[in-house]
Amino acid sequence: MRERKQVIKKLSVLFLNVMMIFTMMPSMAFAAETDRIETEAAAIEINDGETTGLKAIHIDGDVETIAKVDGEENTYDVVLGPGTEKVTLTYETKEGHAVGTQQPFMNNPAELPANKNIAASHQIDISTKEKNVKLYTWYETEANRYKSNDGKYSIHFYVAENEDGIRLPKNQNKVRKVFLKNEEAKIFPVRAYATPGSILEFQWYSVDQAGEHATAISGANQMGYNPPTDMVGTQYYQLEIRQKSNEQVTDTFKSSIFSVIIKEEDAEVPFTHALESLVVASDTSGNSDTIYPLTDEKGTVKGFNPDDDTYSVVIPDNQTTFYVKLNTADDDYANLVTLRGINRIGSGSRNIIRANSAGWYPVNFGTAVPAVQITLGAKGNQNIYNVHLIKKASLKSMTVNETLKQMDPTTYMAGIPEDAETVTFTATATTGSDKITVVSNGKEQVYASDEKITTPLNWRQDGTMELLLYVGEDAEGNGSSKQYQKKSDAYKLVLTREIGGEVPVITNHPQDAAYIDTEKAPKALSVRAYAKGELSYQWYQSESEDLKDAVKASGTGADTTSFVPEIPYVGTEEKTIFYYCKITNKASNESVVSHKAALQISPDPTPYEVRIVELGSETLQDVYAFEFGSTPATKLTVEWKTRSQKQGIGTVKWRKNGNASAGTGEYYQWKTE
Repeated sequence: MRERKQVIKKLSVLFLNVMMIFTMMPSMAFAAETDRIETEAAAIEINDGETTGLKAIHIDGDVETIAKVDGEENTYDVVLGPGTEKVTLTYETKEGHAVGTQQPFMNNPAELPANKNIAASHQIDISTKEKNVKLYTWYETEANRYKSNDGKYSIHFYVAENEDGIRLPKNQNKVRKVFLKNEEAKIFPVRAYATPGSILEFQWYSVDQAGEHATAISGANQMGYNPPTDMVGTQYYQLEIRQKSNEQVTDTFKSSIFSVIIKEEDAEVPFTHALESLVVASDTSGNSDTIYPLTDEKGTVKGFNPDDDTYSVVIPDNQTTFYVKLNTADDDYANLVTLRGINRIGSGSRNIIRANSAGWYPVNFGTAVPAVQITLGAKGNQNIYNVHLIKKASLKSMTVNETLKQMDPTTYMAGIPEDAETVTFTATATTGSDKITVVSNGKEQVYASDEKITTPLNWRQDGTMELLLYVGEDAEGNGSSKQYQKKSDAYKLVLTREIGGEVPVITNHPQDAAYIDTEKAPKALSVRAYAKGELSYQWYQSESEDLKDAVKASGTGADTTSFVPEIPYVGTEEKTIFYYCKITNKASNESVVSHKAALQISPDPTPYEVRIVELGSETLQDVYAFEFGSTPATKLTVEWKTRSQKQGIGTVKWRKNGNASAGTGEYYQWKTE
């Protein structure tokens, strides 16, 4: 290798932010296209033909079986012994080729070493009992860029669950197939392997729909079976597998029922119960209070029915994302689920949605996605379900005065001075174009969102008044989108008449807050009260929670309803200062005090006296020189001072050459690349 030296000068450091860059090698696996191999060897080498960029793969671990999956191109099962958690894969490529687990592999990779193959080892974690890996090979063009996928392989690692049972890498669920009369039928997708040292025997049966009255099919004693298609109608099949060792049966397995529908070329495929359940929810917790009921197109609840392929769901327009989860009736559908958010049933753009690791499909709700379409099965054997989304209008916010409190999702309360004749408020709809309908004093009036609403006060005997607000209106949507809209449920605004007496009544108390000691613009502490007479205000402060040593507060507005405290310098220790307000009715000389508010003051954690030093040394050299390709042991670290005593107040972000990020951490180690 050509030698060169890399010269590193002193680095500058930025802190209090985190940026981490990792170069991670993908996990990879490959199995040759060969007959099933049964062996107890810990390492297996599989050589491939001339049509791929891979030269060889070595699988080191407790490998029982490697088998090519029938009917699936370049797909392999690797069965591992019970308890296996990791295997190591070592792969080699032909000259000029590269390997990756994503497509494309690289945009502009470095030139490959001349006359050398790529060889690397990777450890695969199988602690989840199953692992699926996709592998792509690419070749290097004259421009030293990798192009044109020239090989794609899938490998399924499966950890056997017991020492001597049948190995079943794929859950054998019910499968439904549809064929035309006299069409060549595909083999049923069954996969099973024997414990090392054992053999498997297979027998297919013709059964009824319940799996009873089984009749063995002559000659159907292979793992796969091609059902006959010469008679129109529905037939049912089941596979029995027996494992033998020394002529003794050690394990048996019966598959679920395989149903086969044979139809004339132009006949419709009968609708079947492809879905067993369908759930739409506001989150992925699965809690009952997060699940939206399934309804008809006008929002009337009807629930799930396996014979029904059209549903609606009423979703508040303040719910920007919702989640869909479904269970299919058999494995044929489970492997062929497509869920789309669409802008029109039957046509229009379709946005395919992928399920997360827990099986929930996240759907972004908006006017561009008025429906979800679920397609189960492959072309020619599909069931399609449509779920229309009914937008339910909602209230985003409301303003009355500083006493306004939201008691629950649909109820607001506010206090109104006893001498007021009207109340003015605003209501904001989540969807700005929705109108607000206000029912006040037995009359309805419609307003725009955010419009000022003024209504006369008409107090009840208990000193309250109730207004009802509705957002939006019922509508059937436009054209064929089928997106209905529903008016919101009623929102209540309950007003309370503030009838003053000699003793002041406090409606709003000051709230706790926290600041660093260099804060220049703290928020005001505020209080609100009413009484029959003019009120005076005085704020007090104390460094003890029992307020025994309280003195008049220093700050702006200490004799008003809104007081801005002064934030003191606290050195290296935190300090808590307690504030409260004394309110006096000048007419009766009656006083009350508010709740106390705690202001927590912390030392400013900003670092100072920052310096870079060599790890284990008090100094930093002017120049560091290393051989190219080496891994220098020298590390740099950064030291600084801060007044804060808290742990984890900052992290270090290293940069090189002024801009390029060089990682994050307590120290920096060079890479001579």
